Amino acid sequence: MRKTSVLVVEDEERQRSLLASMLADSDLESEIVSDADEALGSLARRSYDAILSDVRMPGRSGFDLVREARRIRPATPIVLMTGFASVESVVESMRAGACDFLRKPFRRVELLDVLERVVVRQGDADASGDSEDLSTSLLGRSSAMKDVRALINKVADHPANVLITGESGTGKELVARAIHAQGLRASSRFVAINCAAIPEHMLESELFGHTKGAFTGAHAPKAGLLEIANGGTCLLDEVGELALGLQAKLLRVLEDREVRRLGATQGTHIDVRLIAATNRDLRERVSEGSFRQDLFYRLGVIPIHLPPLRARGEDIGILAEHFLEQAATGARSMRFAPGVVEQLQAQSWEGNVRELQNAIERAVALSDGDELRSEDFAITGGSSAPTSEDAWVRRVVEQQMPLRELRDRVIVETVRACNGNMAEAARRLGIARPTLYRSFQGIADGGSEE
Repeated sequence: MRKTSVLVVEDEERQRSLLASMLADSDLESEIVSDADEALGSLARRSYDAILSDVRMPGRSGFDLVREARRIRPATPIVLMTGFASVESVVESMRAGACDFLRKPFRRVELLDVLERVVVRQGDADASGDSEDLSTSLLGRSSAMKDVRALINKVADHPANVLITGESGTGKELVARAIHAQGLRASSRFVAINCAAIPEHMLESELFGHTKGAFTGAHAPKAGLLEIANGGTCLLDEVGELALGLQAKLLRVLEDREVRRLGATQGTHIDVRLIAATNRDLRERVSEGSFRQDLFYRLGVIPIHLPPLRARGEDIGILAEHFLEQAATGARSMRFAPGVVEQLQAQSWEGNVRELQNAIERAVALSDGDELRSEDFAITGGSSAPTSEDAWVRRVVEQQMPLRELRDRVIVETVRACNGNMAEAARRLGIARPTLYRSFQGIADGGSEE
């Protein structure tokens, strides 16, 4: 049976040794790296069941790592550890996307317990269908989405390169995965790399690999992602962010079907279905001179464009009902109040499908009843402006919300609106920072602080 894999990120050598000893003789397979950049390279090459990272590190912090890791491996649970835990740091870690927090020093049993908990939690989510599936962003009755689905079916078995364009949050990676899953390479690897998430100085090695001694720190040979994807499909997400030098090397790979590792004198033949995705206008970048025209034509043999959600309003209701069903887990049954779906359809949804999903999940989490109303989404009519103070007052009166609960909600929402900046939240609330810390800690502990 495969061991649970954990990527550990810790900059201090002594702490790395301690963590290695804690994880030894357990059911965990660990890879330990010394900084966030090295961790992002590891994440680009393979997936892990969990990530355990220090917060304070030279260069990119643990918070930075969480944000980038969520883009590369959105389903992987992340646990942060620090010796300087505070309410503010906990808020910041959760806002960044971490799912748990460990305060140093901790015992071996605490470490193993939290890792087991987050891995089991993720496994339960996958088994219940809460994880992102291939069809989510492809739902819809609009002609645009019907055309996209038809095009996916047509090109799935075709070997030509595909270029998927569309705004962030429209589901470009899901389209790429659907093409792979429906094609002749479905039983082979699907390898995705976000070209914007990996530092430029590391991206060349991640894409093409390197030989031992090719550069300082290259202690062993390593296959690049294009080589790893041999026989399968490779998605180059945010391909518009590639530097011109890497564009030239990628073009050579497409022309010769051969990849040469850094430091190597000979190349290796590869058979890879390449899919590229971008939210940039590559034609405009070609005109600016920041993207090669020959590479643009090589990548875009089969173009697929995903329209923004605001351009397919008839799909919003279907998606909203789908996300509500996903978010209302367990025995809880929820529905939209009359007129709410129409209000959702009137919103601009600049973050597209991803923003709509997040909005519904948040509304379900904050709602007390079994019906979602416009106040739960902070929408009024066709405007995306925040809910008025009068609407808040009406809701408090209608629900007979206790003053203490209202106070707690205002504190939590203000901290969230300030992105975890407690000083700014205290200023907006008109209270001293120590008072806010005590109040927030009281809420976190399960009771309001008087």
